[in-house]
Amino acid sequence: MSLFEKIYGDNGRKARGVLAVFVQLWYNKRMKKQRLDNKKLTDMHSHTTFSHDGRNSLKEMLTAARKAGAVFYGVSEHFDCDFCGTVRTVKDGKTVEEDTYKTAFSDADGYFETGRKLQKKYAKKITLLLGVEFGYVENKEICRLYQEIVRKFSPDFIINSVHADRGHGDYCLRTAFKTPDGEKREKREVYMSYLARVEASLDADYPYDIVGHVGYCSRYAPYDDPSMSYAEFAESYDRILEKIIKKGKILEINSSKLKEEGFVPSSDVLRRYYELGGRAVSFGSDAHFTSRLFEKREKVVAALKEIGFTYVTVPKGGERIEVEI
Repeated sequence: MSLFEKIYGDNGRKARGVLAVFVQLWYNKRMKKQRLDNKKLTDMHSHTTFSHDGRNSLKEMLTAARKAGAVFYGVSEHFDCDFCGTVRTVKDGKTVEEDTYKTAFSDADGYFETGRKLQKKYAKKITLLLGVEFGYVENKEICRLYQEIVRKFSPDFIINSVHADRGHGDYCLRTAFKTPDGEKREKREVYMSYLARVEASLDADYPYDIVGHVGYCSRYAPYDDPSMSYAEFAESYDRILEKIIKKGKILEINSSKLKEEGFVPSSDVLRRYYELGGRAVSFGSDAHFTSRLFEKREKVVAALKEIGFTYVTVPKGGERIEVEI
């Protein structure tokens, strides 16, 4: 006989039942809160209308991240001075070819002014991190420009990315996949050139935290099989991954890839990174509008866990925060 039955007689069973329901409701509520707390959503790669290709304002993106339950939300606006082509000019009586660049970023002052205000306003609700994405180039003047941006604005984190192939053009615009005559370039030639450029970008003269979307060119590749498997480019990948580890950088898993498994670098590359000792990874949706924030994050997390990863790394002003997945 239970204590309730001893005290309340026949009504004890009813009282015990009522208490059981109450306890269960309390327990479910508590477990729901724990599940939400343990969700720990992070997204360290997104763009707003401060970037040339963003669709939603910074506040709109932040609001969407909050509603999704994000703990850390990173904006990485384009400071992109990628190589666009060459022009011929005359210097000292000689005709020479010079690289031409363009910036895909317009209002740095507005971005950081607006962002810092939002950081303070929502500090108790979400950690907003104001980052930048530098498009790697071999131009020293552009590198100095990037260094000046870091000095002037002190971004919370920096993504270093390759978006274009020197001498050929941009991957997103698909010009990098064509010869000057408009013919399609061979896949291996394009991919080897891309990976060599990624490797070179790791020695950039400006500081950075995250190596952005390794495998980016395959996102737009016009080939029947656009994959960039580890087996096919093992030597190049090993040099890149080993250097990332040696330099203490973070490898980004970017879920904006539209084909195949849905993210870059692919699982086989991530597995090799883990085998080499790499543990620092970040998740980035590369969202340019609210509906794509955290896109495919569950798929990325599942792949990471299967390999052996237990956390993602969030860079914050020089600090590294390990967030359990």
